[in-house]
Amino acid sequence: MERKLAEPRAGFGPIVSAFANTAGGWLLLGIGDRNVDGEAPLADFTTPGRADLRDWLRDKLTAQLGEVPYFRAELLSLRGHEIGVVHVPQSPAAPHFMNDGRVFVRENGRTVVITLADQLRQLLARSDASIEAAAERLARPGTAQAAEAALGMPRTSNALSGRSMPIILRAAPAYVPPALQRELHSRRAVARSEAFVLAQAAALHDRPHRDRPYASPELHPGGHSVTTSFDGHWWQRVTVAQDSRGVIGMRMDGTNQDGVYLFVDERLRSWFAPTLAYFADSLSAADAIGPATLHLAVGGISGTSVFITGKGDFGFPVSAGNWFDVTMAWEQPTDVSAHEGAAESLITAMARSAGALIYEAE
Repeated sequence: MERKLAEPRAGFGPIVSAFANTAGGWLLLGIGDRNVDGEAPLADFTTPGRADLRDWLRDKLTAQLGEVPYFRAELLSLRGHEIGVVHVPQSPAAPHFMNDGRVFVRENGRTVVITLADQLRQLLARSDASIEAAAERLARPGTAQAAEAALGMPRTSNALSGRSMPIILRAAPAYVPPALQRELHSRRAVARSEAFVLAQAAALHDRPHRDRPYASPELHPGGHSVTTSFDGHWWQRVTVAQDSRGVIGMRMDGTNQDGVYLFVDERLRSWFAPTLAYFADSLSAADAIGPATLHLAVGGISGTSVFITGKGDFGFPVSAGNWFDVTMAWEQPTDVSAHEGAAESLITAMARSAGALIYEAE
């Protein structure tokens, strides 16, 4: 933790990047170090023009750092004074460099600059290892058991056949903070999952007059899951699961009644983009931010067709067996347009994985 009555002469770049490069930390603005009587002096910390503290600090950091790490910042009232509270979690994208090439870390409660090549190599190795670990969590059965039990694992041996089809989309962040399990068992996390499941069911349900979906949450030793079922023409169930081992996912279950299992069109994008937004909101609430890996799997479509719709319709047979999947890197975004772009990339990769020639509308 660092306390600053005012903006330091060296700026905020060294402190914030040092927190991100090490184990995270808190920066209190408008609070000084304790004196001999154990009291910490207070002073109102205000931003020019009453600008939002996070936006103001981000602008300051952008001028000093090559890549600004994720952080939260807000103004709070303490004993009649307005102070700034900034939380910087450990960054999976470390090291964060100053514009002049220096790299800062925290050491024995102090902000110090790295002087040894081995220290820098260790930071780079940590980043590489965390990204590899994210992909491993999605690929290795039994790693995230709570998520696997709720969502299933897309493998040839258990792919559905006949008239059923699951779509499973999962994400694994590179950095899994210690507080993730506590967050996944919190009321707000379960409420967020319930709201998403119901919203997704409303978007999928093409027979709303038949029933009214309701969410069924369940707590697990390693996280939680929420399911809703409904009597739709194409889709009948939506399930989400969050696992403290660092996997979060969504599963849609449907049946084929007309001989066509999947339309790759605007509707699919409209389902995936909110899912990615839900993933990002849930992970950022636990500070599991930064690079992540996405895995999309579709099962039970052997012998049928996938249709890509654009200005016209273009169909192709699926030749990938009972299921196919794609994996892609994902930098958790914060705006809607970025989620829609990632959804578009997933759809394109999914069609190519199925052996498709992507249809381009004129």
